[in-house]
Amino acid sequence: KESSSLVKLCVVWVALHFALRPLFFETRDGSVPRVGKGKWMKWSEMVIPSGMHTGETVLPSGCVLHMLEGDIIPRFSVLFVHDLAEHSGGLRDFASILATHCVHADSSCNIYAIDLAGHGLSAFYSGSQGTFNATEWVGQISNATSYIRERNHDTAVFAIGFGFGGDVALAATSQTEQLTGTVVNGLLMSHEVNFHTQNRINLLTGSLGQLLESFLLDAKLFTPSLFNFRNFFDDAECSTPPADDPADPAVSGSVREICSWVHDEASYEERMRDPLSVWHYSVSSLRSLFSSAWRPSAANNTKPVLVLAGGLDRVLPLSHVQTVFRLLGGPRLLRVEPRAGHRLLYRQAIATSTQGAGSPRSNAVGGGSTAAAAALVVRWAGAALEGGLGGLPPERDQLEL
Repeated sequence: KESSSLVKLCVVWVALHFALRPLFFETRDGSVPRVGKGKWMKWSEMVIPSGMHTGETVLPSGCVLHMLEGDIIPRFSVLFVHDLAEHSGGLRDFASILATHCVHADSSCNIYAIDLAGHGLSAFYSGSQGTFNATEWVGQISNATSYIRERNHDTAVFAIGFGFGGDVALAATSQTEQLTGTVVNGLLMSHEVNFHTQNRINLLTGSLGQLLESFLLDAKLFTPSLFNFRNFFDDAECSTPPADDPADPAVSGSVREICSWVHDEASYEERMRDPLSVWHYSVSSLRSLFSSAWRPSAANNTKPVLVLAGGLDRVLPLSHVQTVFRLLGGPRLLRVEPRAGHRLLYRQAIATSTQGAGSPRSNAVGGGSTAAAAALVVRWAGAALEGGLGGLPPERDQLEL
C-alpha cells in the first residue's frame, strides 16, 4: 500500500509539474534563456529636440518620473502611462516625436512618463518587480500630475495611456481634477465589454484565481504563457492589387487592399531581453489589474478623450474598441489608422525583406502613422484647451481631427 501511495504521489507531482509549468516558463519559442539578458531602454537615450533636456525624479509615491522639458513654461504637459510589461524607456521615441510636433505647431509642451509600481526603475530601486496593486496606480498618476502642475505653473496636463495604461489613465482622469483629458491607444474596459480572452480573465478574477493566489503565494507567473505577446508586435503590410486581380483581398478602411502580417521581430527581441521589462507577475497583482474596483463607468466620463486605434490590431480588435468608445461619456473622438496593428504609437518603420536573413532590408512600413498620430495629439490638445472639440465627427478612419 505504501509503495502504491508513493507511485500515485509521484504521478500527481509529475502531472502538476507539466500542468503548471507553462504558467512560469515560456514554452512556445524558448524565451526563458534570453529574458532580461540584454540592454535596458533608457529614456535619456532618446533623440532630444533642440532646446529641451531629459531628467528623472523619484516622486513621494516611490515611482520614478522621467522628464523631457524645455526652458519655457509650456502651453500644456503630457504624462505617459505605459502598458503592462513595459516601462517608460520604451516610450522615448514617441516622446521625442511628440515634442518635435509641439515645436512645429508653435505649441510648447513638456513630456513626462511614469514607471508605475512594479515596473521599470520604480521596481528596480524598490526590488518589487512584478508586484503591484492596480488601485494604487491611479493614485500614483494623480501624485505625478500634481508634481507636473507645480513644476509648470499649473498649466494643463493630459494623460496618454498605452494598452492597459489607457484604462488606468482614463480612471485617473475621472478621479482627479488635475488632469485635463486623456489620449488612449486602444481601450480594454473588460469590466464593461467582454474581451475575446474574457474566459481567462474571469478565471483569474474568480474563485480559481483566488485558489491560485492562496496556493502560489508570492510565486510569479510568466505572463506570455497567458497572453501571446508576439501579437503585440504584429503589423500589416498592405498593397492595392491590379484592377483585374481576381483575389479576394482583406479590407482596410475604404480601400480594397491585400494585407499580410509583418512581425517586428527586432522590437519583440529588444523587449524580451530588456531587464526592465516585466514578464513575471504575482497572481494577486494580475487579479488587481482585472478587478473592477478601480475602474470607473465609461458613461460617467466628462472630460475630453481621444481614442487612437489600429484597424488591423490583433490584440485589441477595432470592433471591441469601437464598442467601448460608444459607451464613453464626455467629449470623445475615435481616430483609426486602418493599416496599423496594436503598437500604433510605437510604430517606427519596420524593414521587411523576402530575400532571407542577411539580405538587404527593404519595403519599410509604418513610421509615418506614428508621426501623424503625434501631430493629431497636439492639434487635439489645443482644440480641447480652446473648447473647439464640439462639432467634430466622433469617428473617422484617418488620423485627422
